[in-house]
Amino acid sequence: MQRVNLIGYVIEEPIEKVSKNGKAYKQLPLAVKLNKENTVFWTVMAFHQTQGDILKWIKKGSQCFITGSMMEPSYYLDREGNPKGRLSMIAEGVQLVGSREPQTEPSVPPSQIHKVMSEDDMNLPF
Repeated sequence: MQRVNLIGYVIEEPIEKVSKNGKAYKQLPLAVKLNKENTVFWTVMAFHQTQGDILKWIKKGSQCFITGSMMEPSYYLDREGNPKGRLSMIAEGVQLVGSREPQTEPSVPPSQIHKVMSEDDMNLPF
């Protein structure tokens, strides 16, 4: 198996599954943009025992950095009968990077945000 590092967006809600030997995992459909015209779609299997609590925060639209091992590609025919490849991997590390959701207003009113640095601190020589 080849080692793979991906950054992409989860394009559907992750699906809870159980492997043949009874281990729980989440299946994450991930879109990885190569350039303006080309996107590669991956199926990522992230097992709960190796990923811990991070999997409960991943949802559709989450941007993730995933490391793992690529599985052998499989092939299928699309609706027009053209052969297509399907890429999948087993995640060894999952990190949330961001989300496509719009930023919400801060929950702390601006009047309660304290200034951390004074004007004198801004003139430090380093």
